[in-house]
Amino acid sequence: MTTFNDKSFSEILDSIMFDITNVAQLADQSFFNLIMEMFKLVGGFIRLVLISWKLSIFILMFAAIKYVIIGIITTKKDKMFDMFLENVGKTGEWVGGMINGIQEIKLWNLYKKQEEIYSHLTKNKMDLDKKGCSF
Repeated sequence: MTTFNDKSFSEILDSIMFDITNVAQLADQSFFNLIMEMFKLVGGFIRLVLISWKLSIFILMFAAIKYVIIGIITTKKDKMFDMFLENVGKTGEWVGGMINGIQEIKLWNLYKKQEEIYSHLTKNKMDLDKKGCSF
């Protein structure tokens, strides 16, 4: 009763709807498909062991090697993506600085300095594109 006394009707209704949504997501078709795929994987592996234990060991080793290689590639790709985002951020900062500081650039004749900064940013972007990081 204290819950009903402390909370308004809309808070209780929101809480109930949130709980129902979570339970519905648990019982969603994709969850059942995931469970079925796991059973198929385990069943397939058991059948493979019954057919040939040597082949099973080979496939497990191959899967482990594949997992390590994919992990290494993903880590490198994540680092390259972070560098790409950093470059995009720096380019955005440069454009903002150019727009906000146009009077100072003209007053102090900073054209050459700004061109060097832009040239450096575009060179970094081209290097990332060559590495295959053009998202």
